[in-house]
Amino acid sequence: MIRVAMVDDILEIENIYNEILNYEEQTVAYTNWQKWVYPTVEYAKNAIDNSTMFVGENEKGIYGCVVLNRIQPKEYDNIRGLQMQNQAKLWLFTLYVFDLLKVAKVKQE
Repeated sequence: MIRVAMVDDILEIENIYNEILNYEEQTVAYTNWQKWVYPTVEYAKNAIDNSTMFVGENEKGIYGCVVLNRIQPKEYDNIRGLQMQNQAKLWLFTLYVFDLLKVAKVKQE
């Protein structure tokens, strides 16, 4: 199920952010995310306050999060081809779905 995130979800969202940031520090960075810069807990709280943060959730808990809005964060300004040209577009930012490799590892055990 996908639903609007609530303040009570912030710890799990922060854990998701940290998981991908830590993974990218140890391997290859596929995102423009930077630890302590973007995304931050404050960014997530702001998105929750504005009802633009959504989470994917199942019986085991939150497995992903995404911000959907029409505001391009400044951290995306230097990515070629990503500049908003039409405010009518809906942009998807800070999408992360729980690590599928971890899920596969659990299945192997």
